[in-house]
Amino acid sequence: MPNMRVLDAGSMWGGLTLPVAQYAKEVFALDKTVETLSFLDIRARQMGYENIYPIASTLDKLPFKDGYFDLVILNGVLEWVAFRQNLILEKQWNAKSKAIKKYEQSPEQMQINVLKELRRVTKPEGYLFLAIENRVGYQYLTGYPDDHVNIKFVTFLPRFLADIITKIKRGFSYRTYVYSSIGYKNILQKSGYKKLKFYGAFAHYIAPYAVIPFNLIKNFKGLIGSGGGKRLKLFLKALPRFLMKYLSPSFVIIAGKSDKEFADAKIISLVKKAGVVKEVSEIEPILISRRAGSRIPLNCLIFDTSRRSPVAFCKISRSRRHAEIINDEADNLKYAGELFKGTVIAERIPRLLYSGVIDNVTLLVTNYLDCEVFNFKNIKGSRKSADILKALKKAIDFLVDFQKLSLVREIDVSDYFLPKIKKQKEILLPKLDDSTDKKIDELSDVIAKLKGVKLNLSAVHGDFDFYHNILHKNGEVYVVDFEHFEKEGIPFLDLAMLILHPFVISFKETSKSVNFRDFLKVSRAEDLFRECLGYYFNKSNIDKRLFDCALRIAVLEQNTKEYPGYRDKKSFPLCDVEILKELFRSDYI
Repeated sequence: MPNMRVLDAGSMWGGLTLPVAQYAKEVFALDKTVETLSFLDIRARQMGYENIYPIASTLDKLPFKDGYFDLVILNGVLEWVAFRQNLILEKQWNAKSKAIKKYEQSPEQMQINVLKELRRVTKPEGYLFLAIENRVGYQYLTGYPDDHVNIKFVTFLPRFLADIITKIKRGFSYRTYVYSSIGYKNILQKSGYKKLKFYGAFAHYIAPYAVIPFNLIKNFKGLIGSGGGKRLKLFLKALPRFLMKYLSPSFVIIAGKSDKEFADAKIISLVKKAGVVKEVSEIEPILISRRAGSRIPLNCLIFDTSRRSPVAFCKISRSRRHAEIINDEADNLKYAGELFKGTVIAERIPRLLYSGVIDNVTLLVTNYLDCEVFNFKNIKGSRKSADILKALKKAIDFLVDFQKLSLVREIDVSDYFLPKIKKQKEILLPKLDDSTDKKIDELSDVIAKLKGVKLNLSAVHGDFDFYHNILHKNGEVYVVDFEHFEKEGIPFLDLAMLILHPFVISFKETSKSVNFRDFLKVSRAEDLFRECLGYYFNKSNIDKRLFDCALRIAVLEQNTKEYPGYRDKKSFPLCDVEILKELFRSDYI
């Protein structure tokens, strides 16, 4: 991309303009709203970009010569080009407009006119990047309202019926047309585009957790069906794999002006240059990132299309300004690889294949661990409790091996923790109530009596979490994501994340009417906590006089640790003072 000239057509506030400007020679941000362009211009200059050019224009008559751009971006814009009524949609979302505007052309024809104009300004071997909803997306079929007029079912109804319903409910015509995959193919070909490649974007192109090539979607039904409500899950469970691609909620479409074969996707080009997939001839990128933000890397599977299986896992920096998260994890993986070399742990953590900078893009590549995530979204009930206890014990087995193989030094419990807790209390004091303050003092009193008791400090994973990083296969536990790995730390931090996170997350997601202590009672947490702690202490041979202190020590540590700037402390479920208060008041830990 270093020599590419890019048009962001309908740039708004610059959500794509700014990231693209890191890698392109020039980016023209085009929008009809002068205010948003003024904001974007100020923002670009503040960030030091000198290659962004704001342009005020409509899309049907562009102020550029033929064949001017290498790439044209049309992200969430095409559906709006036929709607020219002056409305503040936020105010009309559940209301009715007073006037219906008349149009001379159909929405489809106006969209084709815009696509033709965008094709005109694209170089002969250039591309259009189009992101947009699917008319028959599974979210609409299961009752989710249209994203543009907030009315259920209108997307897939006959257009004349959708128009009548929208006029009745909103007071304007239904003109925000979206299409099925066949429909997009038709209008793009009518507009003169020759070569098309479709991707399914889940659950929405604006903030996708997965972007998958059309022909591979059937291989990822488990990933696609992992989110959403009960109705959607039942629908997806019954849906045959071969239909999944046609009912993708959104599409990303690459449209070539000529019929020349597409060049490798940038991600594939980077991986090939890294030299980690030499024996694989046909590979495709599968984007699987659930966390958004310029500081957060883009996660990607490298998929072997002939074997129908992933061959590598890749993390790519979204921003050249925030590559430290990838560099840190690469250093951590190198260290862990040497530390656990030749041990049982080495086969159950990622193996670093490459880290570095290629074409000004920072990335790391590891081998792919073919495992599944644990699913404890609802942990209430005896059956779930039995399942989670079994999984917790397997994870504890891994954790004990991890800690024993990474011992750093031995400390005296009293000498080490008393000054530490004093400092932690000072940090938290403005947020504590009298009851929690007293409980922390009681913890210090207990630890003061443990003079002479020894504890080993060891490596800490730092995000030992069932919901993201602890995987399983054939009864064995595997662990990924070493962003927060530390060479030395207290052994109870990973233990607390393991035991408490499922309950804290479930409480925050499902409980509205009870406090956390009552939620723990309903969830039968006390017996589970006690059994897991007992199992851990027996396996690790840690002095049992620390049994009643371990989780409290860890919760204090979690709430007062200093984390890198790229990690929001609040993203850790235990990093919540209200949860800390509830846990200290509880008799369970």
